[in-house]
Amino acid sequence: MARSGVAASALVAVALWASAAPIATQFTSAPWRTPLLLVFVALVLTGSLVRQWSRVATPFVQALVLAGVLTAAFGDGAALFRAVPTPATVERAGALLDDATLTIATSPPPAPGTVGVAFAFAAGLGLLALLTDTLAVTLRRPLLAVVPVVLPALVVVAVSGEPSPWPAFVVPALALVGLLLLEPSPPRRPTPTTIGSPSAGRDARTATRARRVGVTAVVTGGALLLATGGAALLPHHRHPILDHLGGGASRDLAQVGFTPAPDLLTDLRDDDPTPVLRYRTTDPTPPPLRIAVTSEYDGARWLPATAAAVPTTSPTLPYPPGLTVPAAERTLTVTETRLDPPYLAAPAPLVGGTVTGSRWGQDPVTGMLVVDRRPRHYEMTYLAVPRTTADDGGRRTPDLVDELDATTVRPEVWEAAEEATRGARTDRERAEAIEAWLRDEDRFTYSLDLPEPQSVDPIETFLHTRTGYCTHFATTMILLARAQGIPARLATGFLPGTPDGDSRVVRADDAHAWPELYLPGLGWTRFEPTPATRTGATPTGRPTARPRPSATPTSAHPTAAKASPGASTTPSTAPGTPAGSPRPADDLLGRLAAAALVALVLLAALAAPAALASARHRRRLHAASSPAEEIDEHWRRLTAALTDLGLPTVPDATVRANAATYAEDLHDEARAGLDRLVAAVEAGRYRPPVDAPTAETAEAAGRDAESVRAAALAGASRRVRWRARLWPTDAHSSAPSLPRH
Repeated sequence: MARSGVAASALVAVALWASAAPIATQFTSAPWRTPLLLVFVALVLTGSLVRQWSRVATPFVQALVLAGVLTAAFGDGAALFRAVPTPATVERAGALLDDATLTIATSPPPAPGTVGVAFAFAAGLGLLALLTDTLAVTLRRPLLAVVPVVLPALVVVAVSGEPSPWPAFVVPALALVGLLLLEPSPPRRPTPTTIGSPSAGRDARTATRARRVGVTAVVTGGALLLATGGAALLPHHRHPILDHLGGGASRDLAQVGFTPAPDLLTDLRDDDPTPVLRYRTTDPTPPPLRIAVTSEYDGARWLPATAAAVPTTSPTLPYPPGLTVPAAERTLTVTETRLDPPYLAAPAPLVGGTVTGSRWGQDPVTGMLVVDRRPRHYEMTYLAVPRTTADDGGRRTPDLVDELDATTVRPEVWEAAEEATRGARTDRERAEAIEAWLRDEDRFTYSLDLPEPQSVDPIETFLHTRTGYCTHFATTMILLARAQGIPARLATGFLPGTPDGDSRVVRADDAHAWPELYLPGLGWTRFEPTPATRTGATPTGRPTARPRPSATPTSAHPTAAKASPGASTTPSTAPGTPAGSPRPADDLLGRLAAAALVALVLLAALAAPAALASARHRRRLHAASSPAEEIDEHWRRLTAALTDLGLPTVPDATVRANAATYAEDLHDEARAGLDRLVAAVEAGRYRPPVDAPTAETAEAAGRDAESVRAAALAGASRRVRWRARLWPTDAHSSAPSLPRH
């Protein structure tokens, strides 16, 4: 390999990029691609520069650059100058990793590409690239890079059970072969074989390289075979991390729930008395504490929605959209929470709050709350909205005009919707009729033990067996409401918990799911279709305060239109900021500043060797005790510079002999300067002290040395000039010592 190893490093980056490409198939988007590309470029450039100076220092400098690039891309202001890590940066990284873990653990593929997911893969693959580059290029052991290069593609095969695209293995295989071909041949040793036959040494080296290429071909070929045909031999599940929420494959057809916790049914069965939340409230009948909201149901399960919110110290909370009726303000003070970020539990709708110990924000569409770390405590102000006072006159607000895409609801749901809403005239009446129909304990039974599934459709099974838990009741009400043209979505969180002195305690088995329906005058309204044996009374309230004007609803509010029986309905995805967007639009300036800072850091790294060489030269001139020593330093600096330009110095030759070699490639004016410099060097070395050079002679020698260097630089090729400027030999080693003749 070349001394810098830039070609080999580039091959490592290309191999890992191809190997990691199949990861994107497990997510709705791949927001890590851009930061990962910056990481790869930074590692290649840094490694190729530092490796010429010190191979020992290369991985450490690369690690620092990796940290800087990741900080610039994901620090979100928690860094010095947006690129220098601080303790706040470490906390930010921890919060992002928590978000990634939660997203992957709770989301069937394709999972949302959140900011945390982007950071996790950019950092993880960046560290893998650093390891591979160190093994294959810095340590010159390309065979050790076989496993790390194909590891990302193998992981995707293992967790998905499906073949990976052939480029994920073929490209890394070709790159590994290229690394072996770039590796320098082993030194020729004076063995009897090589002494007796000069060609035998070459044959031995060729055989060694061939064996290495063969090993690489076998390993990567086996990986390719595994990727294309052996996936079925691996144990796998329908979902990489978890099966359907609710447990193993035996109950696969009966699960319909989504929750930010790993498994809602497991939480419902959990008898751990440890509090998840402890809070105080001014509400005599506190509502459930909402954590997450989703609108996407694929006919078998709910797909998680990611809050498009950037945590800040003082977020602005909009007034609940569509709410025009009077509503009383209540407060909730959480004194203890064990929820992991990014989720925060609170009633809805919120109108204000303070969080201590973390930054927080609210999604403008769903109202979901997010935090960047677990808070110490927080206080929220919410509205107790009385739905009994709403009067829509049988009409939906005129701005809700978008139609839902009817694709998933089966005829049984339409029949149930007609049965439940018979005689109802307004949306509110239809919603309350569906709620009462499902809460009828003579008709439905609440149970965590589900009967055997009757259909591949879990809601069809629920309508047939009339037995299920909260997610079945909530999902059924949502589908029945949508069949009646009412916008509806699923909320998950916790029931209000149990009293404990002046506080209330929420535990894991208080996990709960409920529907939210959009009603004119009320906005998004909570309903409780799960029977009273689990949830108590339905939501109620009384007006005690004057209403504030509702914010004008926008296209971000989910909408619905009446669909005809026989068709099926599925929720539309709420528009807004993409779930995986790592930054809002108004942070563009900060991102540009971070990118500029990274560019400056790279430029500084490029300029550092030349600056070091100049500093070393000035330091030696300052330390010189006489003009003769200054002239010697000018000569030493010139010989080092000419060595970089392909004019090496012969250590055993005299100054004049070396000068004669240099003069062959110089024009007349430069030769004259070189002659004066040689005369000054010889005078300083060989003349008696009485005739020693003066300070003026030393200054003239410096000018002559610089003119000779400039002339040699102008006559070199562009590639040689750039290398001499960016990485001078004088920056990392001394020129050969010159004997005094």
